[in-house]
Amino acid sequence: MSGPESIWDFALRVYAANAVEEACLHLQDRWHADIPVLLFCLWAGAGGRLLSTADFEEISAAVSAWQNEVIRPIRDLRRQFRAVAPEAPILSRSLQSVRGGLHEVELTAERSELELLSTSTLGTDSEPGTPSISANLINYLSFLEVPTASHESYRFLVERAAG
Repeated sequence: MSGPESIWDFALRVYAANAVEEACLHLQDRWHADIPVLLFCLWAGAGGRLLSTADFEEISAAVSAWQNEVIRPIRDLRRQFRAVAPEAPILSRSLQSVRGGLHEVELTAERSELELLSTSTLGTDSEPGTPSISANLINYLSFLEVPTASHESYRFLVERAAG
């Protein structure tokens, strides 16, 4: 699938929009969402691709090793640096430098996942835009077992993605 906006440009634009980072991190930490998969589902909807629960099962299986063996260990190590910094003020600048480097490596790994996902042929053709983005988001939240009552609090992601 291709569209006027590359998946990476789309991801950067949407993630930088107001409140998106917080929502993505909340979904990641609370519901074990894979942020590249979340951004992919929004991008796919924007491009006219509907993804079902079965599609998300297949996507999750395809990227789980990458997430578990590459991205999560890098993220966990980067997050550990927050706890170490106050205990070692003399190393603070060095720790921040290493943490920043880990963040760049994490982003590179996530970009690789996004680019892989962008080559997927899963889903069915649909009209590009808000209805498809919304359907994909609801299907992904359902796949993650986010309670239906909480879906509305993530509705603004559709607007940011359509934006």
